[in-house]
Amino acid sequence: MSNPDARYKSYFRDSYDAFAIASDTHLKWIRQEGLKERYQVSHASKIMTPKASGTLRPITLLTVEDQVVYQACVNRLLDVPSGIG
Repeated sequence: MSNPDARYKSYFRDSYDAFAIASDTHLKWIRQEGLKERYQVSHASKIMTPKASGTLRPITLLTVEDQVVYQACVNRLLDVPSGIG
């Protein structure tokens, strides 16, 4: 929900609303699947949007669940102290 691109979020408005209805259940399921190493990433969709220059920009659309997992991974990486790895 923090993506600054309102256009990107507009593709998911209904999906975000549906996810939010049972977000506790969804998040618990995602966590359990991840801990058991059974979470399966869904296929992403690609759309092409026009740029001002006339060329096309590819935008990758992830499912809401995959967006949550992706953000959790990024958050985890940001928690790692610098100098490790």
